[in-house]
Amino acid sequence: QRSREWRENGERMAREWRENGERMAREWRENGERMAREWRENGERMAREWRENGERMARE
Repeated sequence: QRSREWRENGERMAREWRENGERMAREWRENGERMAREWRENGERMAREWRENGERMARE
């Protein structure tokens, strides 16, 4: 009796850990993609501002 409870508890824990791990991986991937997009957009905007400032300074 006890050994069956142990096995069922172990299988349930393994399933919960796997599901939690898959959910965390999905959330991290989505967060990572959003962060990468924001960093890229910020970088492009900064590059554009630097270029515009440089051109304006060169004219002045």
